[in-house]
Amino acid sequence: MFGTTPGKNKTKNLHFRSTLLKVTSLLLFTGLMAISPAQDKKVLQKVVIALHWQPQTQFAGYYTALIKGIYKKYGLDVVIRPTGLKDNAVDLLKSGDAQFMTNFLSMAIEEYDKGLNLKLIAQTSQKSALCIAGLKSRGINKLSDLNGKKISIWQVGFRELPQAFLTKYKINASFVPIRSSVNLFLMGGTNAQVVMDYNELNTIIFSGIREDDITLFRIADYGLNVPEDGIYCTSEYLSKHKDICERFVKATAEGWIEAFKNKEEAVRYCLKLKRKAGQSANYAHQMKMLTAMENIIQVDGGKLNTSLDRKSFELAVQVLKDAGRIKNTIKYDSFFNPVVR
Repeated sequence: MFGTTPGKNKTKNLHFRSTLLKVTSLLLFTGLMAISPAQDKKVLQKVVIALHWQPQTQFAGYYTALIKGIYKKYGLDVVIRPTGLKDNAVDLLKSGDAQFMTNFLSMAIEEYDKGLNLKLIAQTSQKSALCIAGLKSRGINKLSDLNGKKISIWQVGFRELPQAFLTKYKINASFVPIRSSVNLFLMGGTNAQVVMDYNELNTIIFSGIREDDITLFRIADYGLNVPEDGIYCTSEYLSKHKDICERFVKATAEGWIEAFKNKEEAVRYCLKLKRKAGQSANYAHQMKMLTAMENIIQVDGGKLNTSLDRKSFELAVQVLKDAGRIKNTIKYDSFFNPVVR
């Protein structure tokens, strides 16, 4: 009979098992390296976005993109830095402590006119939220009723458009500067109040004023649509890191779409941040804010519109020039550099 001896069979089996173990270990190690968090984190590009105000659902798209891992999907390790109390977004962008910032279009134009070489890379807000609110029970039913009346307005950064609105419609009213609250209006110290429809309008409603008693003049509906929030970076950063800018805008757009789909989750996260910062947090207020933002930020066919309307930009420049806030006629194409079309 022909065949192999038991000793030789045993040697071959041991050699085969040893080889198989080595190959399996190598494949397992290679697979672990491919999915290793440390390896994944190494390829993420860290950037800071400075928001121009404190945590609230006005910025829900950014927070949602962060907590849902959307920024990471685009290869970004994003730090969100709220400002507006002890520091401001413009200063962080100037110093390089932030690569991106949000800001109102009119305020960014002023900074550009002063010499800050920034670029608007995405106009997230498409409709101005600025309004003047009055009460029917106090005789404010139509625009002409504002004649001879006092209107509460914030001290800094919001006067130009409401003033242009009054001038355009020949309304002789006076502005009363306030710090931030709507208390003077609620107590009858003024006849009307400049508000953002996603914020101070809600404060008035939640103070006990019936919505059907409020007469609201939406400035955008009177031919003066200067949208607010946009995403900015410096011209230098854009020229060196256009790919990062594009990825950041795309991820943020996805964050907004996700926030509108899952409003409750977005609201609760913003409330958590507000409480952590020691700020008052009201679920109903933040939910109404996010719902209002959905009307301001235009999502069409599952896509976010981040373009800047040329006429709105030119209107903003003209309003600021007429008010003496800027000296130069700023060109649309030098200011707006979209990274996503």
